Amino acid sequence: MDTTNSATVVALSPADTIAYAQSASQLASGPAKPVLPIEESKMVAPGLVVYTKGIPEADNLPTEPQRILIIKRHGQILYADTTADFIYPTSSLGQRYPIWLPTAQVKGELLIRIASPPDLDIVQRFFLDGSRVIKIDTLPAFDEAARNLDKDYLLEFSGHRTSGEVWDDGKGHFYTSYNPKLYYEIRPAGLVLDSALTKQKTLAQYGVFRGFYYSEKPGIRIKKP
Repeated sequence: MDTTNSATVVALSPADTIAYAQSASQLASGPAKPVLPIEESKMVAPGLVVYTKGIPEADNLPTEPQRILIIKRHGQILYADTTADFIYPTSSLGQRYPIWLPTAQVKGELLIRIASPPDLDIVQRFFLDGSRVIKIDTLPAFDEAARNLDKDYLLEFSGHRTSGEVWDDGKGHFYTSYNPKLYYEIRPAGLVLDSALTKQKTLAQYGVFRGFYYSEKPGIRIKKP
């Protein structure tokens, strides 16, 4: 895989341009194609705005970029990314997103939902400090609003990292993969995996706790789905 990067400029609109990284192989194929006007924009906190723009698949254009994601704070671009692998969902897929979780006066965690076919959606978590993105990681997509799911006063999100599987052994017995739902607590310092709640819910579902990651072997026997 070519990892050599060089800067170029993609025209987003007559009044808005942005530099982003292109590989050497992309540059060799010609200049970047213009993208559509802004499809969506959402202000998630005072001065903090998330934009997505994109090229429709039906236009038979090169697959890169399919989507451009832009994060701005007080008019300054903090982050921009183009990718053909992920699709930034429209509001029909990500009704609650982007989500802003402040942790200090100018700090917080920005959650953006990203479709990742053929598997489940994911969430990219951006750790913001003023005008900088200091870290990015990946979480499961949360399909429900945050709720208080244990005995403390804090709310939790929950979601699966991947989709599970169910199969039979040809003898009338059915099995499922081990696919624990992960629970994240919203604390003043940000989202934290609630390992105790995750273990409790996993035991209630499967009767066994094998950790926080998906596995297919051994399968867990279930009633006919």
